Amino acid sequence: MRKYPTLYQAISTAEVITSGTDYPYHVYAFGENGTSISSELNIEIAQGLYNCALQFGVKNFDIICAIAPGGHPWGLLLANGLNCDLSILRGSRTSRSRAADYIERTSPEFPTELEGRRVLLVDDVVSTGNTMIKIIQDLRKHGAEVQHLLAICSLNGGRERVIDEAAISATCLIDYCR
Repeated sequence: MRKYPTLYQAISTAEVITSGTDYPYHVYAFGENGTSISSELNIEIAQGLYNCALQFGVKNFDIICAIAPGGHPWGLLLANGLNCDLSILRGSRTSRSRAADYIERTSPEFPTELEGRRVLLVDDVVSTGNTMIKIIQDLRKHGAEVQHLLAICSLNGGRERVIDEAAISATCLIDYCR
């Protein structure tokens, strides 16, 4: 039996949009374009993220940085459950092409309170890892000590790419290959 059966089903049955995009785009109930999430899926994800954060060690970070829009609600739930500070990192998507850096984000507005802080990054999906690697580089450039990445889902090796290229530990509830 799978560890997160409801989440696995939500990922494997997600709607795929191909019209008007440069590549097939999956709409996950728990992600930035999701519109409805069952209480069962919500609980499964929230408890999974909470347990993973506890396993990593709450004393290993002192602020959660949630990547908006998809990681924002999950970071909020996690920060509340762990009684931890929260910073929401926002960027803008400028492209949806399959080029090497198909997602570019403007440097998020990094609050000065992140300098010297030990950061737990939270996001919904790590696809190619491009966005996460850029954010980790920017956080480090601004003096943050990025400790760990926690995401709901990694697609097609995205988590491994982040681990290799950003030299960070990372946990995803599900590593999924399409």
